[in-house]
Amino acid sequence: MKYGTNQENLTLKCANCGKVVSKNGAIEQNYCSNCGAPLSIMAIAEYAENVKDSNREMLAALAGIAKKNNTDSFTKILEIYDRM
Repeated sequence: MKYGTNQENLTLKCANCGKVVSKNGAIEQNYCSNCGAPLSIMAIAEYAENVKDSNREMLAALAGIAKKNNTDSFTKILEIYDRM
């Protein structure tokens, strides 16, 4: 997924799907109504933080499964994922 906008004169298009999101050069919405990609700097930062939070929650759930099952292989996979 691409973030932000591409500008041609005063027309702004979603960098991800190409939909026109503004014809006056001003970003009027934070997310593209067509594909949901974040358009503004604030929306991009919010999206990135949401992705981090989701990753942390997923890792915590996977770590709980690894602990419950007492599996070394699963723990090693989690360690590799955590370094990414």
